[in-house]
Amino acid sequence: MLLTLEMIWSHDLKRTMLTLDELDMTYGPELVEAINNYTAKSALTPPGLWTRKYKNHHYLTQSVEALPFFMFLKTYELVPVVGEFLGKNFKFVWPSDDNHPDTSFNVWIGTPTESESVAIAMQLTA
Repeated sequence: MLLTLEMIWSHDLKRTMLTLDELDMTYGPELVEAINNYTAKSALTPPGLWTRKYKNHHYLTQSVEALPFFMFLKTYELVPVVGEFLGKNFKFVWPSDDNHPDTSFNVWIGTPTESESVAIAMQLTA
């Protein structure tokens, strides 16, 4: 599972302006299952529809709003990689007067997939 923090145009959830950070979630099955459950309840996009090629790997990707997802992840901040990810990136997703009104932050949650299976899905643009 790959998590990426994306700055996106508020009017186009498929187009990222900038990938701010990534987190490869190979830590443990319990955390991956919790993230999958959160995604099933809170995703802005349906499962199995969006794909993304990122660093030469293909991912089925769903998008969630960054701030609520970060608040969910805070319950796992004692996991070293999660705490580090939150520490580096919380400043981006916390509401601020400095935030540009046409941008927002989402987390794209990607599950590895074979390239042949992504032909029918909509390609995300990064």
